[in-house]
Amino acid sequence: MPARRHGSGDRHGRRPPTRWDLARRRLADRRRVAAVEAARRAVAVLAARGVRALVFGSLARGDFAPHSEVDLPVVHCPEGLHYRIESAVEDVMAGLPFDVVHRDELPEPARAEAPEEAVDAADLCPAGA
Repeated sequence: MPARRHGSGDRHGRRPPTRWDLARRRLADRRRVAAVEAARRAVAVLAARGVRALVFGSLARGDFAPHSEVDLPVVHCPEGLHYRIESAVEDVMAGLPFDVVHRDELPEPARAEAPEEAVDAADLCPAGA
């Protein structure tokens, strides 16, 4: 078997991660942890106002990426707060992009799918599962 040159990959043909790859992975992990913490804060702030919100999308699935936003479906909102809760969420999101989605405003197919993947913010795993 011929000797492999440095950097040519492992025995399966994969190249070892570069320092850049490792730095991007660390940055993505830190961003996910920040997103989980911000989602938990946002859901708690909303709960204090009588709003029941969950988390769905990439953060709930565990594939939150550098370009992802935090999706917060609102399943119950007292009358009069419907359009006033986004500023409360913005105050705790620490600059992370987010989307507050009122379940009753979703089109019917999405309305049926969203609750299936939605999770309580307390159940999110910060380290990515």
